[in-house]
Amino acid sequence: MDVSDASSIKVAAVEVDKICPEGIEVLIDNAAALLSHDFDVDSESTKTVNTNVIIVLEATKAFLPALQKRQRCLVVIVSSIAGSNTIIGQMKLYLAPASYLVSKVALNM
Repeated sequence: MDVSDASSIKVAAVEVDKICPEGIEVLIDNAAALLSHDFDVDSESTKTVNTNVIIVLEATKAFLPALQKRQRCLVVIVSSIAGSNTIIGQMKLYLAPASYLVSKVALNM
């Protein structure tokens, strides 16, 4: 599965549904990208934000029907210390570009 491609995620969700027709209890989303290493808003920074935020939502949406088949379910979205409001002020800006920081903060909101 290509975690940066919503259609690939949908295909994976269909396959999981075939393998687990009774549904799934846990979805762990640990997808992340750091494609842009500068502070420019370009296609790479856009892909970073898209993968780290929008695709996480797409993955949850794609697997939601399988999760809803179970009486109890859990969705775990793995973020990063880079998304911590407490830590971000202490980080050196050169360690992580803005697109990565913003995307991880968005997951923590």
